Amino acid sequence: MPTTTYSYEEYRDMEQIAEAYTIILRNITDKLRDKDDSSQNDGRFIFIHNGSQTRLLDIFRSVSKNFGRNDKIKFVDAGAGVGNVLKLAYIGFRNNHNLSIKGIEIDKRLEEYQKLLGTNRNIKWGDILKEDYKDYNVIYFYRPFSDSKLQRKFEKRVGETAKVGSYIIPFDCGDYYFANPKYFKREEGYFKKIKKVKKYKGSEEYCECGYKLSFGKDCEYCKKAREVKKCKWTGENF
Repeated sequence: MPTTTYSYEEYRDMEQIAEAYTIILRNITDKLRDKDDSSQNDGRFIFIHNGSQTRLLDIFRSVSKNFGRNDKIKFVDAGAGVGNVLKLAYIGFRNNHNLSIKGIEIDKRLEEYQKLLGTNRNIKWGDILKEDYKDYNVIYFYRPFSDSKLQRKFEKRVGETAKVGSYIIPFDCGDYYFANPKYFKREEGYFKKIKKVKKYKGSEEYCECGYKLSFGKDCEYCKKAREVKKCKWTGENF
């Protein structure tokens, strides 16, 4: 994906978000990442890494081009944490005039940090494993679960309940489920749901290693070891 040229105001906004998030992240790390905290056992991440803001903004801008200026965009960050990505979404989708941005978070201990960023009003408390994603047409997440089984369950929930035509942005994750071209069209950095999901097990049909998955049982790094001859979905010989 080509890197977008950003204006001075956009770089200034990104810098302010990054600076505020870095300070908040340090506080979250000190206060919430307690090894004796039993709430860590459900496999959920407490926070996300700051990562590359420009890379994520490039994806948001790419997705935004699929909408007209006055088309309704309903963006959700599933597992929003303190809500820093919501602020980035406002920059990435700022050329769209009919924009709704929401986040879903389960850990209420993050509320004070959401208030510091000014994102608390855009975040609702809820369980992303139980959410119905048909209400949104742009769904973003950044691996909200550290437990792989919960992560796959979550991706399956998104894939099944999202409406056809919606855009799914699984930042640095998601190939377990969304790599199936029968139901999802792969774009640079995101997927578009093209067909209602029926009787699809998702991640169980993909490689366990979780890295650069192919459309068969195994990824390109595992196919020789496991002697996979042909891709299940495309019929392509390996």
